[in-house]
Amino acid sequence: MPFLIATIAVSIWPIWTIAQAPRAFFLNLFWIPMLYSEWLHQIGMVYNKYDLILSSITKPGYFVLIIIAAYLCVVLVWQRRKLTISNKKGLILAVLLALTFFIIAFIPPTMWKQYLAMPVPFIIISFAFPLLYLRKLADSTSPNKHFNTASALVAGCVLVAVASFPVVLHRIPGLFNPQSWVPIRLHKISEGIGEKLKTMSRAQSRDKNPKLILTLAPLFALEGGCDIYTELSCGPFAYRVADCLSPWNLDITHTAGPKTLEKLLEDSPPTAVILGMEPEFLEAHLFEAAVEPDRERWERKIYENGPVVYFRR
Repeated sequence: MPFLIATIAVSIWPIWTIAQAPRAFFLNLFWIPMLYSEWLHQIGMVYNKYDLILSSITKPGYFVLIIIAAYLCVVLVWQRRKLTISNKKGLILAVLLALTFFIIAFIPPTMWKQYLAMPVPFIIISFAFPLLYLRKLADSTSPNKHFNTASALVAGCVLVAVASFPVVLHRIPGLFNPQSWVPIRLHKISEGIGEKLKTMSRAQSRDKNPKLILTLAPLFALEGGCDIYTELSCGPFAYRVADCLSPWNLDITHTAGPKTLEKLLEDSPPTAVILGMEPEFLEAHLFEAAVEPDRERWERKIYENGPVVYFRR
């Protein structure tokens, strides 16, 4: 009951928001993803879902999880009369969560490797229940070869998974060096962009002008305390298919595409352009629309392991 009450309580605001803009909700959840999928197919930037799954689950890291799961299922069925399963709901929930996230990976029109990472933590969590029951069985009928075999299998699979992906071991020292973490590096770059824009604004007496940044990677601008174009706040996703939307749908979604970008910049020219975070062919129009017409007015700066930024002098 508390779970249901909490679920209803936290659902009130999003449901109210959807009711205020049902057309925008439909475009965002269905129409734009469908157009985006068509665009990806046109440029050949997609995977066949079944080929991708077969390729992923046959890799050592994923395959060992399947081996452990299969072994534990067989042992549980074989020893079902001896086992006392005290928390059937928890066991069923753990298994259903893993299956649910695996099914969710199929739902989007296009599928990527990282989608198959979602079920992994829940698959591992679900192993805790059969291992617990086997451990209790070992206590009551010691020694218990099934628990010992399962333990050895888990340990061996961990070694296989790590050996097949040794870069994991190379990353461990980075845990003790926070300055190398991606969020920290991104924050420093963003701060640098924001500070440079403030300095240039003071020097040019443009303090009252908004520091609008043109980019398909809005996080760099927002993290640096700068403003972005609302029409590009979704990054590359809506921008890629915005030209396929009708003028009415563009107004509803407040998006812009390559064809409408120049008009947007005429009304509100940017003070900086952040590039280098998306494929070059996708960002080319941003460069051509903002920087190319008057290159002398722009100062170029390349950030290490980061973007290329053009500052308007």
